[in-house]
Amino acid sequence: MARGEDRFALRVACGSYLLATSMARQQGDAERRKKMQKVITIKREAIAETFPRRFNRPPSAREARVALVSGRWSDRERLGFVIEMAFTYPFLPYELKIDSDNFTRALVELAGVVGVDESVVDEIESVKEDAEKELKHSSALRKLALGGGVLAGVAIIAAAPYAVPALGVATSAATGGAAATAHGLALLGGGSLAAGGTGMAGGMAVISAAGAGAAGMAGLSARGLINELSPEAVEVQLVKTMVAFALIDEPKGGAEAILQELDEECDDLARTLERERGLNEKRAGRVRDLERKFDSYRRAIAWMERVASSEPN
Repeated sequence: MARGEDRFALRVACGSYLLATSMARQQGDAERRKKMQKVITIKREAIAETFPRRFNRPPSAREARVALVSGRWSDRERLGFVIEMAFTYPFLPYELKIDSDNFTRALVELAGVVGVDESVVDEIESVKEDAEKELKHSSALRKLALGGGVLAGVAIIAAAPYAVPALGVATSAATGGAAATAHGLALLGGGSLAAGGTGMAGGMAVISAAGAGAAGMAGLSARGLINELSPEAVEVQLVKTMVAFALIDEPKGGAEAILQELDEECDDLARTLERERGLNEKRAGRVRDLERKFDSYRRAIAWMERVASSEPN
């Protein structure tokens, strides 16, 4: 098993593949199922190309399950992984309609593979819905709600190109091939920035709860990532961070450190916004994008502060 970020990138790729396989199996429309199977074939080839130390051929679903569960998993890693998978669309970069119930069943099945109970998936969906309401101005988040057809395809694919530079830092010689392109990252991770080796939610997820740890953010500034992502992609990553913050137990002082980091990122956004307002028309697109990101950050931080204050000491 690869170490650190490589290990988590492999887990995300295998998880996305297993989600796709389960959803194709459940698909009632024969033509759509055939297309899903074609995408799965491409995905299998991309996994083998990207992780040649692990696979010398495109893996079967069984081989992907074995790779997924190998190595040590902490409880925090298991929960963080399932949260990551709850925010993926496993057929990216292709657009195929999926049934929300099929996705949920596939997620429950995948969670079971790594030893996470179905009730936890229900809890993730409940907290995710609440977090999305906090950022309710986002059309991308409405698509992300399970039941939205193509799950945030446009929003998350916009994030993929920025994940590419992280590969040189995070994945070393263990990965390559398809992962060297934005298309490949989308294919491997279903929109998860972790497919680029950047940890749970790319550079932005200061929680680092899904097992890559702080090393998963090495060389990739969260603040730099914010500037590169679309407002919709920022909101998706924020909601993921909110869900993890609410559900994953942090070590002593961890919650305060997370909120402080987010506050600092928000302050950076405010300074950037002020500078851009002095250089652009009032309703310029880049100004509106920054305003939306800033507002999303403020809403997310306020929501997380309420969560933190409601938890027992």
